[in-house]
Amino acid sequence: MKNSQPNIALVVLALAVPACAFAQSPFQNLDFEEATFIPSPPSPPHTVSLAAALPGWTGYLGTNSVQWAYHNTKSLSGAGISIYGPELFLHGQYSVQLKYGSDPFGLREAVDAAIAQSGTIPGNARSIRFYTTGPYLSGVRVFFAGTLIPIFNLGSAPDTSYPSYIWGGDITAFANRSGELRFRGSAYLDNIQFSDEPIPEPGALAVAGLGAVLLALSRHKASHK
Repeated sequence: MKNSQPNIALVVLALAVPACAFAQSPFQNLDFEEATFIPSPPSPPHTVSLAAALPGWTGYLGTNSVQWAYHNTKSLSGAGISIYGPELFLHGQYSVQLKYGSDPFGLREAVDAAIAQSGTIPGNARSIRFYTTGPYLSGVRVFFAGTLIPIFNLGSAPDTSYPSYIWGGDITAFANRSGELRFRGSAYLDNIQFSDEPIPEPGALAVAGLGAVLLALSRHKASHK
C-alpha cells in the first residue's frame, strides 16, 4: 500500500512560493543618482536610454510609455522627460525634468510627462517629500496606487544649486503598502524620500508658505539690481 501522507518538503515549497511572489520590495533610485547614459537611436536627438538613465523608473508621455529621456537638454515644444547632470542639478549630481507639451505620438494636442515605479512604502513612513523649483505650485501631482496625494510647500530646500523648495504630502494611510508611485506634470524634480516626520498642521504650513514667498521675492529683487 502506498504512503498517502503528503511529502512534507513539497508542502513547505508550495507554501513558500506565494510568499516569494508577493514579497515586498523597496522603491529605488529616488534621488536619480544611479544614472548611466547610453545613446538611444533612433529616438529623438540628444536622448539616452531611459531604463539606464533612470533605473527603476518607467517614463510616460500621456498614456504612452517611452524608452528614452533627454540628457542635459529638453524638447522645445513637445512633452518630454529630461535628466540633467552632473553639470546641472538641484541636489546631488542629477535631477529630472518633466515637461508638458505636444504629444510626440500625435494622439493628443498636449500631454503631461510622468515617471512611475512600483514598490512598498516603509512601515514607519508618514510623509513623502521631494525638491522642486516652484515656490507657489509644485508643478507635479503625486499618486500612489492611483490615489492623488495632496502636497504642500514645506519651505526652502537646503544645499541646492538653484533656488528650490521642499514639497510633501501625508502618506500615513499607505505605510507598508505596495503599489505604483507616480509623479505627473511639468516641473523639475529631485531628492524624493519617505520620512517618518508628519506633514505640519495647516497653520505651520501657512507660515512656511509665507516665508517661501518672501524669500522668492527677495531673490527676484536681488537678481534685478
